Amino acid sequence: MSVGSTHAGRFRPIRWVLVVAALLCAVAIVWMRNHTPDVAARSKPYVHAGERGQKVLARNFSAEVKTGSPKFARAYLLEARHSGEPPFRLASHGIWVSTVVSLEALEQPGTIGARLRSRNGRIYPAAGADRPFLPGTNLAGTVFSPGLPRSGVFFFELPPDQLEGLHMELFWDLHAPQPWDSVVDINLGLDPERTRTLLADASAELDLRP
Repeated sequence: MSVGSTHAGRFRPIRWVLVVAALLCAVAIVWMRNHTPDVAARSKPYVHAGERGQKVLARNFSAEVKTGSPKFARAYLLEARHSGEPPFRLASHGIWVSTVVSLEALEQPGTIGARLRSRNGRIYPAAGADRPFLPGTNLAGTVFSPGLPRSGVFFFELPPDQLEGLHMELFWDLHAPQPWDSVVDINLGLDPERTRTLLADASAELDLRP
């Protein structure tokens, strides 16, 4: 083998067209990664915004939060579950918030969940069906059937400093809005003045006995 042929094998000419193409591909990949929303962002629920007193349609249900909502109380007085017992007092370490709503399933039976979202993004789920125990009134865990609207109340416990700016979210699931599904978002109208007024008027012990 000659010296010339050895050098030719060691030093091959750079194909600049391929280098430029590779660089352009790398730039395109980086751009796509930075500008393509991730799966979580793409799968967020569809928000149907509304106000109190307005009927809002979602994928499989309709919801209306009544104009008088919400109401605050520091404790609830409930009927004793067993005869001969005194009334039961259900207190809160914070404040009880109740919202009156009218709900209707549209196509298939199921549960409609509810939660409150504070202005700083904190989430407060609705209390269970036994807090307070008011069958037919507390809507937590209720199964809704198509064409049979029901009115009732959702109850929540919140710290008093989280009341201002609350939004109520309703969704077709017991616990949280599902990806790509609907969520009804209702502004509860709790500006600073209204929040202070409702807190000042909050009952120390609201009687919920029939």
